[in-house]
Amino acid sequence: RQPDKAQVDQEKAAKLAEEEQQTLSQLLDAFRTLDEQIGEIEQRRKQSLVEMQQAAIELSVAIASRLLHETIVADELALENIVAEILQPLDSGQAVMLRLHPTDITLLTRRLEGKPPPWQDYNTFQLVGDKTLQRGECRLDSGDIGIVSQIEMQLTEIRQQLLEALDHAQIERRRPQTGDRTLRRFPDRRETA
Repeated sequence: RQPDKAQVDQEKAAKLAEEEQQTLSQLLDAFRTLDEQIGEIEQRRKQSLVEMQQAAIELSVAIASRLLHETIVADELALENIVAEILQPLDSGQAVMLRLHPTDITLLTRRLEGKPPPWQDYNTFQLVGDKTLQRGECRLDSGDIGIVSQIEMQLTEIRQQLLEALDHAQIERRRPQTGDRTLRRFPDRRETA
């Protein structure tokens, strides 16, 4: 006896439905795998971006350090600006002792020729050579106030500030974008016509 047409059609439909289900299952598995791989790639991309940004900061600080040291060696450091900045928080009536490397005192004296020194308003000011200080560094003593200006310390602070700013920028990038933005990237052409 031959199976009737309805039974054959029903078996074909069942087989086709089963094949479609298998194909759909395979597609879903492929999409899941693809989604996982995309997630891994995105994670590696983000990590690479962070590493490149940190490397850029380290390189920038190294370049700044090198340029500063070359400026110091070439006797081009604007010591008068450093001295003026370090004197700024003090009252001009205070007795001040400023220590610089002896070579920097010579440079400062040469740079100030014909110009008023930053300490001209201070009643008691003493400029002292101190070989324990590195070139470009200075130490100020005034009563119970002591201020030290060290280039390496300033570079370290700049590096730290840049790294902190990088951390804040990464937090900003991770925040989800809200749908109710007040600024639109592209104008609605109907409103401008």
